[in-house]
Amino acid sequence: MRRTPRIAVLAVVLTSALSACSDDAPAASPDPTTGDSRNPTVRPELESDVDSVLVLGDSLTNGARIFGDLGDRLDAAGFEELEIVAFDGVDTPWGIAQVEQRAEVGEVVVVELGTNPDADIDGFEEQVAELVAALRERGAERIAWVTPVHGADDRYDEKVEILHAASDIDEVADWASVVRERPRRLAADGLHPTEAGYADLAEFLAETALSIAR
Repeated sequence: MRRTPRIAVLAVVLTSALSACSDDAPAASPDPTTGDSRNPTVRPELESDVDSVLVLGDSLTNGARIFGDLGDRLDAAGFEELEIVAFDGVDTPWGIAQVEQRAEVGEVVVVELGTNPDADIDGFEEQVAELVAALRERGAERIAWVTPVHGADDRYDEKVEILHAASDIDEVADWASVVRERPRRLAADGLHPTEAGYADLAEFLAETALSIAR
């Protein structure tokens, strides 16, 4: 019998992203039998002994939790232990501190950090290595890192290159390509999704976790 999922959420309410999104209708609730193209439902597909997941991120992950039902999607994907740790405006050193204060983390970890404080790569390579090492030391078996992106230009490309060059990341999840294919899913600031875009991001995060858990 499947256990009742333990969902731990650390987040604060977004204050900036939706002011630029008022023209977008809220994401529709998915039909439980057919799904919905604007807010698709992840089906239970997890066929692995790996059943715990940590999603670590900034305001994008926070918005995916609030507006995109990220926790429900991870639950539907088959994860039995879920932890979503996300705050607005945080950076990679913050992520390191969050991990270091834990004795253990989920077997699957999806990191969505690197957008803040800006696109400057000074110290980023070292921060990535430190965060990944801290995760491995605390039980992470599979790690994915979501690429930062700005909808107006390629300012984050050097950070993306650093992620691809990192030796101990199992998957660099290409959110940047998704954004560039569907630019209308971003708000006017070029960083935060619209409400419909947060559904896309939540699905992307859940699918990323599922793909590395298999």
